[in-house]
Amino acid sequence: MSRIIKFRAWDGRAMVSHQLLSLSMNGNLTFDGGSVGVQSLDYPLMQFTGLKDKNGVDIYENDVVFLSKWDENFVVKWDESFAGFKYESPSRGECGEPVYLDETSNVIVIGNSFQTPELIKGDK
Repeated sequence: MSRIIKFRAWDGRAMVSHQLLSLSMNGNLTFDGGSVGVQSLDYPLMQFTGLKDKNGVDIYENDVVFLSKWDENFVVKWDESFAGFKYESPSRGECGEPVYLDETSNVIVIGNSFQTPELIKGDK
């Protein structure tokens, strides 16, 4: 089974998506749209989780998703200590619910933390 490694970035106006073709040891990324050094990026990269929501929409890091099992919005975040993606709840703090392949039928991508930040304001 192969997994497509894709990234997107928020450039301040729109999401820009590219498929990663190669990553060199010196930090140069080659995308289907050209090559760039990691240090020269002016905007954050968001990695594709490899999963799709119940409607077939790709789930990326920093997406805002609705989880029907919790009846709540979460943000998809990478967790270094877990070495995987987790759902973080604005209202619960950083509870870090893991992103599992078999639970994506209960997930709907409803936005992202850059274009729709109002979806992640919690009541702490």
